[in-house]
Amino acid sequence: MCRVFFSFLLFLSVAGMHSAKAAGTEDTWLFLKRSELVHILSQGSESTPPTVRTLKELLDSHRPADTPAAERAESKALAEMERMAPDSIWVMHGSELPFWVTMAGDDERIHSLRILMPVVKHSEEESRRAFETLSALFAALHPGSPDAANWPEESFRTAWENYPLWYKNLLPDPDDVFVRLTTDGVTSSTFGVPPNIVVYDITVREICIPMTASGNPFEHYVC
Repeated sequence: MCRVFFSFLLFLSVAGMHSAKAAGTEDTWLFLKRSELVHILSQGSESTPPTVRTLKELLDSHRPADTPAAERAESKALAEMERMAPDSIWVMHGSELPFWVTMAGDDERIHSLRILMPVVKHSEEESRRAFETLSALFAALHPGSPDAANWPEESFRTAWENYPLWYKNLLPDPDDVFVRLTTDGVTSSTFGVPPNIVVYDITVREICIPMTASGNPFEHYVC
């Protein structure tokens, strides 16, 4: 299995137990198509274009090794596919991509995506390129917000400052761990674990907005 993809599955397989939350039956979709999202997120990776396939296609073509960790990762992936059905989970990965991307939807129609960025592993150049790409993405997803291009970096810093073990005090509202931006029905939520990971969730479905009451947001690949 692709090393980056397997690392992604392995990380999520130990993040928490499965929950009953599902994508629901809402018929709402992002105004950007899957191919448009991929085009924006591929900026800076032209020499080695990223691969975009469904989770099922990846599992069918790259069976993990017969180890306990790999079995947990595969079991988690199968459970996520069942949870999201009838929608598919799309995975975007590549050697030059500075983050891991998952999307949920029906072919070109996407209702939610998650971008997980392992900041601690990035060089200064990788961080610069990642935030440059994310700025373009959020400007496209939130055209009505004049601050959208700055949102990835600003929300990332605020989310880390609000992280309970970093904040060292109880937050006035537990949901303050999620820094949000909502315009035209699109809600973006930023959260993470300093100094390791920052996560950006984007969705048009209320049930897919991460909230403390819904449990550990790291339990799922997307939504």
